This record gives sequence, structure tokens and C-alpha cells, in this order.
Amino acid sequence: MKKLKRILCALLAVVFLSGLIPQSAVFAADNGGAAVERLEIVENDYKYVENDLSSGWFSEDGFHYDPFISFIYLKLRATYADGSTKEFSFFDKDGNFIEDIDSEDYPSIDVSNVGECLWEVGTTENAYTVVYGGASVSVPVTVIESLVEKIDIIENNYVYIKNDRAESFTVADEQGNETVVYLPDNSLLGLRLRIYFKNGDTEDFCLGDKIPADCTDEEFSSLAEEMLMLNGYAFTYSAYDQEQNPWTVGGSNSYIVSYMGVSVDVPVKIVESPVIGISVVENPFKYTMNDDRLGQTVGGEYGDEFFKYDETYSFAYSLFKIDYSDGTFEYYRPVKSDGFNLHNGYEFVVGTPDQFEKPWTEGENSCTICYMGKEVVIPVTVVSSVPVDSSSVFTDVGAGRWYKPYIDEAVTYGLFNGVTKTTFVPGGEMNRAMFVQVLANMSGVKTDKNAETGFKDVSVGRWYTGAVAWAAQFGIVNGISETEFAPLSNVTREQMCTMLVRYADHVGVELQKDVAVKTFADDADISKYAKDAVYACQQAGIIDGMTETEFAPKDTATRAQVAKILSVFHFSYMS
Repeated sequence: MKKLKRILCALLAVVFLSGLIPQSAVFAADNGGAAVERLEIVENDYKYVENDLSSGWFSEDGFHYDPFISFIYLKLRATYADGSTKEFSFFDKDGNFIEDIDSEDYPSIDVSNVGECLWEVGTTENAYTVVYGGASVSVPVTVIESLVEKIDIIENNYVYIKNDRAESFTVADEQGNETVVYLPDNSLLGLRLRIYFKNGDTEDFCLGDKIPADCTDEEFSSLAEEMLMLNGYAFTYSAYDQEQNPWTVGGSNSYIVSYMGVSVDVPVKIVESPVIGISVVENPFKYTMNDDRLGQTVGGEYGDEFFKYDETYSFAYSLFKIDYSDGTFEYYRPVKSDGFNLHNGYEFVVGTPDQFEKPWTEGENSCTICYMGKEVVIPVTVVSSVPVDSSSVFTDVGAGRWYKPYIDEAVTYGLFNGVTKTTFVPGGEMNRAMFVQVLANMSGVKTDKNAETGFKDVSVGRWYTGAVAWAAQFGIVNGISETEFAPLSNVTREQMCTMLVRYADHVGVELQKDVAVKTFADDADISKYAKDAVYACQQAGIIDGMTETEFAPKDTATRAQVAKILSVFHFSYMS
């Protein structure tokens, strides 16, 4: 919903359609070359409200009314020299705005007198001029007194977070001094107003009440004009003096809401962020160089083109630790959240201009996100679109062996490397510590070998200690008992499946059922705790039996077999 709200700033002035209306002097009339002899008014029903900010603006000279507001409601008829006629209107017979108007063949306002529209209530001298094809017509304008006596604030509960980029932006003056400018959109959505009319009636208005809970961006855009209207007139707001009077924590902050020429000052509360820090715990997603599924080519700051990657992929799978000022903390992974980038009512801002300033290249890069006024840098890895040729790196990986493409994938994406710089040992065994380390590598975890694991057989300082501690903390491993992990015991096939399914759940991946389920002949040999995981991996196409009929749950796996299992998982779900 926050994304919908951010559209509001542009849509609040939806009646200001001047950008869609031709404003140049005279366009050529397209009617077979015939000249326009006469331009007439067919309908002219729009009435301005005195000092209504939805249809004009204040200046030192007085209140300037925007003639384009009347113009878009105007229906005109042009009579050509050959006797033919043509009618012009910005709305169809059902009252819908016509978006595909040909501005090259349409009447326009004579802009020479736009600055003179200081119209008054009750006078017959209010008018502006429309020209077309050499003909012109003076359009009379009616300005009425406001029907509104006053506006009261009934509810105003929204609280801004200092420097929250989701609802603010930074501007700099000529000296480079920066000011944070806050957008009133979110405050306005929760603001409840009571309108007192001069005839004694009252009516409550809250924009947020008009937005359906399941409203999409497209629906919000199409409904915006209607939602901002009351009795045919639009609500507007003004918060444009923040560069001169910045909003501050504890300051006398406010913006103006106006309706039918009557305004009310809306107080704004800004508080310090309750977040004191954000850190990236896991960052499993890796980008492939110039992959069109992950970004697109765009123009750079100086006209040069570069490939811009979509940062939301890295953001979605990352695991964040959010520390609060009250001493509490929580973990947050967007892909596992119903709100995705909306958390506790506030938005993670993703898609900073980092790439425009420094385009990503193959290797290590970064992007910045902001939540509740605090920023965090996410490490980003871009790998070559050409996989590593493992047979040219490792002397024991043959070019034609079945496992070569899987080792290529595993090494390209940094899942695991060789035993030495020149040997992979594809037939070598993999123990439980190695397998957990590979999962940590896949998640992009910075492990701490001095971490406490809770297992008496995993000593502090071992190369695998940090990975075991991480996996135990997040429920990926439970150990062979409450106190033992057996790190150097060979990992069995059913143990691999169990850890991998728990890992998938941990990172927010839902394993698909792409392969028909089969019942293995040795199903009874599969441990009860592992059975669901074994068949989940089998149906996902990640693993199959050692033979057509047997799974061999207690068999150990070679490094080549693990490379295949994890490469298939990574390719299918994490890239």
C-alpha cells in the first residue's frame, strides 16, 4: 500500500491537467485545408470557487485562477468555410477523460493572458480566450463564493520518522547545504477532516477510507481523481516551504490542506528513529552478468548506456537484523514477509541511485537500502555469464564427466571450491561440517569461528564452527543429539535432504513438485525425521534414487554428488 501512497503526490493535483493540454498559440486546423470561420461555445458549466487552491494559486497580485481547469470542461464547435462543423471536448458522453487527443488539431488557450486571470466573485468581466484555426472565442468565467465555513481536524495520528527516505527526499542549495523535505502523502491518507458548510451541514472526509484494502497500483491510479473529490471539488495540499522552514523533530511542523477555498493547518509530528542499526546477516542471491531477466540497459548520467540490475532480487532474499533503541532486535527477510518491503507500517526503500553513480561490474558491488531513517549497504555479487570451466581449473575434473556442469555451476557461484587450487576430488567424501559450510557459502554468511554452537563436539576456533553455529541458530541443523553434531562424520543422503529442505524454508524458497512422486523400495530404511524431506527433494527434481528403485538413505555422498544436488537447487531457486 505504501507504493500506492507514493503515487498520491502527483495525483493530488489531478485536476491540473495543463500538462496534457496544448498551450501554444494557434494550431493549424485539419479539415481538408478549410479555414475556421467561427468558434462557438456549446457547453461551459464549470464554476470556480473563490481562492480554491485546486484551481489556482496565490501571488503578490492576488489569486490567479488557472483557465485550463475551465478549458478541459468546455465543449466547442468549429464552423469551417465549407460549411462543415466539428465539436471538441476533453470528455466523452459518459464523462470519461479522453486521453488520446491529437494536440496538433485541437483548440488552445491564448497563453498571452493567462497571467491576467485575477478573476473576482460576481463580475461578468471574467474571461479567457480560446483560439483555433484563425478563429477565437471569449469564454466567460463564473467565480462563486465558497460553500464551506470552516474545516476541523478530527484525526491526525501519523508519525514521521526522521530522515525516512520512504517519505522524504533531500534538496541542496547553491552552497551545497542539504535539507530533508518530507512528503505529506502518508499523513494525508490517515487525516480525518470535518467540513462545515455554510448551510449548516457537515461532512467528514478521510482519503484512506476510500482506498480498498486490496487496491492495486492500477486501481489506485484510476480511482485517484474520484477519491480526492467531494461534491465535485478537489482537496489539495501545500507543503512547499520546507526548504525555508524545514520540518524537525519536536518542531512546529505543518502543511496546508485546502478545500473549496478554505484551508486548515495540519500539524506534523517527527520523531527520532527507533532503529539504531541494521545489518545484513545473509545475502544469498547472486546476479548473472547482463542477464535480461535481472535488469535492463538504461541511459547513464552523461548519456552513456549501462546495464542496471534490479536491486529487489538481492533485497528480497537477504536476511536483516534490525536493532532497536529499547535493546530488542528482530530478523527480517522480505521474501518471507506478507508486506515484502513494508514492515511494521514503514517501508524499506530499495533502488537507490548507487548504480547510476557506479554501475555494477563483474565481481563485488553494493546497493544501499533505507528503513525508518537508517541505511544499510547490501553486498552484491555479479558473476560472469560464462560459467567457470572446471576441467581447465582442476586436473581431476574430466571434460566429459557427468558431474562437470554441476561443478562448473558450484564454482561459478562460489558454493564451494576445490580441495586444493588444482584438485576438486569429485569422488571424495563430504562430511557434515563441509555440507553445512556449503550452505553458509550459498547464503553469503560471514561466519564467526569463535561463535558458540551449543554442541560439545564443535570446538571454538574450528574452520567450520561459525557455519555450524549459524545453521543451529536458524534451525537448519539439530545435531545427532542435543549435545553432539558429529561434524566430521560423513553426511548421509537423507541428512542432506533434511538440511536442504530446512534451508529452503529458512530462505523463503518453496520447493516445487515438478516430478511425479515415487515410492522407493527401501522407503522403510528412510528415517522418520527425514522421510518428508527426502520426497520433497525428489519431487523438486533435486535428488533421485541411487538406482531406479532404491534411495539408499544411509549412504554417504561424494563431493561430485553434492555439487549436483546443490547446483540444481541453486539454479532452480536461488539464481
